Amino acid sequence: MIDKSRKAAYEALNDIMKNKSYGNLAVKTAFNNLNLQEKKFASRLVYGTIEKMITLDWIIGNYVQKKSPAALQNLLRLGAYQIYYMDSVPVHAACSTSVDLAKAIGKGGASGFINGVLRNIARGKNTLEFPERDLSVKFSCPEWIINMWIDELGEQQTIKLLSYQDDSGIVIRANRLKGYTDDMLEDELKRRGIQFQKGNIVPHAYRVQAGFEELNEELFADGKIAVQDEGSMLIAQIAVDSKPRYVLDACAAPGGKTAAMADIYNDAEYFATDIHQHRVDIMEKLFERLNVTARVYRFDAAEKPFEPKVDCVLVDAPCSGLGTMFKQPDIKYNKSTEDIAKLAEVQIKILENCAESVIPGGYLIYSTCTISRAENHDVVDKFLKNTKDFEIVVPEEYEKFKDSYDGYGIQLLPHVHGTSGFYIAKMRKIK
Repeated sequence: MIDKSRKAAYEALNDIMKNKSYGNLAVKTAFNNLNLQEKKFASRLVYGTIEKMITLDWIIGNYVQKKSPAALQNLLRLGAYQIYYMDSVPVHAACSTSVDLAKAIGKGGASGFINGVLRNIARGKNTLEFPERDLSVKFSCPEWIINMWIDELGEQQTIKLLSYQDDSGIVIRANRLKGYTDDMLEDELKRRGIQFQKGNIVPHAYRVQAGFEELNEELFADGKIAVQDEGSMLIAQIAVDSKPRYVLDACAAPGGKTAAMADIYNDAEYFATDIHQHRVDIMEKLFERLNVTARVYRFDAAEKPFEPKVDCVLVDAPCSGLGTMFKQPDIKYNKSTEDIAKLAEVQIKILENCAESVIPGGYLIYSTCTISRAENHDVVDKFLKNTKDFEIVVPEEYEKFKDSYDGYGIQLLPHVHGTSGFYIAKMRKIK
């Protein structure tokens, strides 16, 4: 009988690699009929395989002369991951279930090949010498990302960053818009025996060692809690610390930062826009669940300024997302240096348009979820040189992040702050 969790992991991996599907969506579809235990196993298998993809391909390449067709390569990757990184899985199980899986997907003719390669990989596990200086193989990261980070962060910091292991579980916050407080959330976590710790940089963040099913899906469905990276919460905090009357979240979908701003400061009137209608629809559903009052529009911030003018605009710009690759490892395989350059052009356009929507004395906050100078520091630098109406505001949180401040904004780093790699710059309109 075919192992359900391994088959689901294969289907998700195939969808992600072949169709460039988002990892979380592919997993949700493939894991639909799995129980909690099966989901845990399949999730570790598929995300672990994606995270270690380059390393796994190098391992496989030592036993196969040329890269196999996609379906077989994915079978070998899943099998090799179990052999190298899942001590709870016996070698014979990793091999035999991979053979069963090959037959189940119509590749029975290659079952001998799959079995032979995986058994050779298992036999060579303790003797295969890895190239110590090849950081791409060592950390399973594309060379262009490594080279960019070494150039911008230095080799030592880059190695520390690449060595980071995200074991923080999920990060949540209580949603006060539903009358649910931090104390109520802590009581619920203690009652359910779920381990947690307060956030590193935001007081209302909770890091919990549990999934949705263990945490209590009803808390999420009822809007009492929101899942959100601590860095994202910090952006919301910095955006509304001036207590604005009118706030525009210009690239708002899926709506998490608008919701967090309203949770922190609910005396403002919020406008939330996005270019894609389906993402606007997602945002409206989120606001309904979390009890967020906001005017939601489909709007392209790269095309023209938004009306009416407001005293606070958050531009959480579309970006390469490299700061999130430690939670969403598929991202690192879907971007290139060319993408970085194109994104920077779009980011400048959005920032310049949004600047026109800010009243004198108002604030413009620029943020991304990437670690890329071209998309962060350089975008703000170019904007300020092109637009003489704004000045940099050093955030109140500066002391806590002074080692991560580049003169314009704060660059959060996963290995330093325990968050995704967000960038945050705050500017004030002076005329």
